[in-house]
Amino acid sequence: MQFSTYAQQALGRRILRPGTVAEYQRLLAITDERLGAMPVDAIRRGHVQECLASASHAGLGAKSVRNLLALVSSVLREAGNTAAVGLRVKAPQPDLHTLNGAQAERLDAHLAELGTAEATALRVLLGTGLRRGEALALEVADWDREQQQVQVGKSLAGPTKSGRVRWVACPSNLVTVFLLLVKEARAAGRARLLPVHPRALGRALRRATDALGLPAIRVHDLRHTRITRQLLAGVPVLFVSEQAGHHSPSFTMERYGHLVTASPSQRREWADAS
Repeated sequence: MQFSTYAQQALGRRILRPGTVAEYQRLLAITDERLGAMPVDAIRRGHVQECLASASHAGLGAKSVRNLLALVSSVLREAGNTAAVGLRVKAPQPDLHTLNGAQAERLDAHLAELGTAEATALRVLLGTGLRRGEALALEVADWDREQQQVQVGKSLAGPTKSGRVRWVACPSNLVTVFLLLVKEARAAGRARLLPVHPRALGRALRRATDALGLPAIRVHDLRHTRITRQLLAGVPVLFVSEQAGHHSPSFTMERYGHLVTASPSQRREWADAS
C-alpha cells in the first residue's frame, strides 16, 4: 500500500481534534512528492531523510520539520516499518556575528571610559568569552589573584552548560578590573562580583555599539568575538575549547572553523613549516 493511502487510513483510526487533523493533513501533503507514492514497506531511512531535507529547503521551519518527522515515524511504525526510528532533526545553529579586532578594541576602550557596572560586565564578557549567566554568577571566591584567573563552575540558572568546572585565564587588560570588582564586593558585603541584571546588558551594549557606529550585535556575540579572535591569533584550539567550556576541540572548530580561514601568507608560512 502506498504511504499516502496508509497514512490517511492511520489518521482515520486515531481520535484527534479537528485542529490536529488539519495540521497533520498539511504535513502529509508535504510528504507527497518524496514518499506519497512509495509502498509503505519499501521506505528506507534515506527516503525519510530526503523528505525532511526537501521540506527544510522549501522553507519549512525547524519545529515543523520535527513535527513532520514525528508524524512520518509514527505512521511507519504503525505499519511495522522502523526506518525513521532514531532519526533526529538537528536544530539550526544561529548565525555567528562577531566584531573584528579593531572594532573589539574600540568597544573595550569605550566601555572602559563609561565605567558603569553594565559596561564593566560587558568588558568581562568580551575579554573572557564567558557566557552571560556564567559571568554574572561569578563570586569573590572565584577569583584567583595569584594565577590571575577565575573559576567558572556555575551559571545564574544553575550548573555550567557542560556541567564541568573550569578555570578561565584573565587577559592582562582585565586584571585590574577584577581586583577592583573584588574590592568593591567585599566593601559592600556581597558575594557577587557583577551585580547587574541580565537584561540591562543588552540595552547597554546597544547604546555602546550605536555610539561607536559598530554593527548591532547580541551580548552572546561578545563570546563569539573572543573565541574567534583567539583562533585567528593562532591560540591552540585545545586551549580555546577548554577556556570556552566546549565539550571538545572538534566542536570548537565545527562551530568557528569557517570564520578563521588562513590568509595566503599564513598558508605559505605553514606550508614551509618543518
